Amino acid sequence: IKQKNAKKVLVVGSGYIGLELCEALTALNCEVILIEKELLPMPSTESKIRNKIKDLLAEKGIEFYGGIASPKFYFGEENVKSIEIDGWHK
Repeated sequence: IKQKNAKKVLVVGSGYIGLELCEALTALNCEVILIEKELLPMPSTESKIRNKIKDLLAEKGIEFYGGIASPKFYFGEENVKSIEIDGWHK
């Protein structure tokens, strides 16, 4: 992250590892976008907890997008330049 001077980071998957990664990247002052194929983060837990995690992500400034089944990635030389989700680019 520091070597590439990354300011915006996309994390795919909101299980334990994805959530931990989001927290670490936020601590490094990165803008974090988290995408998940399920509608809510942390698919392995109950819905009440999943909703709370979604709220906490928003409080920490992490953009969460759920229900993303087939994202399309556009690559630069060494990184993802943009992502397309249902015709929408981020």
